[in-house]
Amino acid sequence: MTMANRLIEIMTTQLLFGRYHDAYDNVISKDTHIEQLHEFDFPIIPFECKHILGYNCNSESIKKHRIFLEKKTEQIETRLNNEMKELLKEQARIVKHYIINNIDPIVDKFKQSNRKRLDNLILDQMKEKAIRQIKSTCKADELEKVKRLEEEYIRILNLRFQLRKLEKRLNLNMPPPYLNAMDKLQLHSKELDKNEIEQFTEQWNNIIRHAKKDFTSIMIMTKTTEIEKIEKKYQESLEKLPEYIRESFDTLIHTIRTRHDQTTEKKIHFLERKTYRMRET
Repeated sequence: MTMANRLIEIMTTQLLFGRYHDAYDNVISKDTHIEQLHEFDFPIIPFECKHILGYNCNSESIKKHRIFLEKKTEQIETRLNNEMKELLKEQARIVKHYIINNIDPIVDKFKQSNRKRLDNLILDQMKEKAIRQIKSTCKADELEKVKRLEEEYIRILNLRFQLRKLEKRLNLNMPPPYLNAMDKLQLHSKELDKNEIEQFTEQWNNIIRHAKKDFTSIMIMTKTTEIEKIEKKYQESLEKLPEYIRESFDTLIHTIRTRHDQTTEKKIHFLERKTYRMRET
């Protein structure tokens, strides 16, 4: 094995350990964003920790494993630096070029993925904390009101998503699939010849295409009116919510909305990609 290949193998191993180190670092991070974690009085454990440590997964075992990963990463870095010093100038250039084009993009991708997962982890814990605070301070009848308000807000979010999807379909000229049943309507005549039928069929199909867009527009208007009515009802109920649980409820709604927005963006993006693929075929 050449020196360059050996270095590439070392860097790949370092990348793997760095990935798991980031996962454990998420439990006890030095990131300035992490102080939010100290607001919670219950465990915050990424799924990697549970997967690797299994039943022994707790704060103490995570700390020990993190120390192990840090030491292992330092050993690999030391070995990498020593190997780099022995490289010839041309070999060093090849290795550096490989790092820039192959290793660095993967590292950046891992960092971005870990950042998103930690943000979502914090979001889930914020939701859990808000739910615990509401349950510990509310009476039974007030809990029912909170539950109904939560359900109403989730319904509003779902309706907003449906509205956005309809608007996107209208802009992409891709009406809802169930309107495609209109394509089965065909023009027939026993007296007209083929050319005459084709002439009228073109007009027929154009009318159907415009009808689909018109139906979609009406659906958008209907959905908009429905959302406005439900939002008004929601706001009226929200004003009756006791002030002492308003902050916790606002936090709960924030986490629900953020998670829902993440899912919505993925689904809208999928719809766009699907439309472009269909047009290319």
